[in-house]
Amino acid sequence: MEIDEYINNLKSDSAAPGGGSASALTSIFSASLNSMASLLSLKKEKLRENYGKYNNIVLQSNKIIDDLKSLMNEDEKNFMDIMDALRISRNDKNRPNKINYAVKKA
Repeated sequence: MEIDEYINNLKSDSAAPGGGSASALTSIFSASLNSMASLLSLKKEKLRENYGKYNNIVLQSNKIIDDLKSLMNEDEKNFMDIMDALRISRNDKNRPNKINYAVKKA
């Protein structure tokens, strides 16, 4: 999803995306800035002695970004699964089990 589409969805009357994915996106921005600062530092001759440290920050930041992107998608899907379970008719005798399953899965 493009950033404009995400923002439009976030500010809409839809329950998802919500706080979980917004928090993850904020963390993605932070990890991206860590990576950028480290990459810029790698170009400075006077910081060459710390190449391994800066390179490690870049690698860790990239891993964090990938993990958070995955968690954003999981969070939204799990939330929607819970909402779907809550919409099941109260007359359905399996409703409590379906709700519990959706919550535990999340």
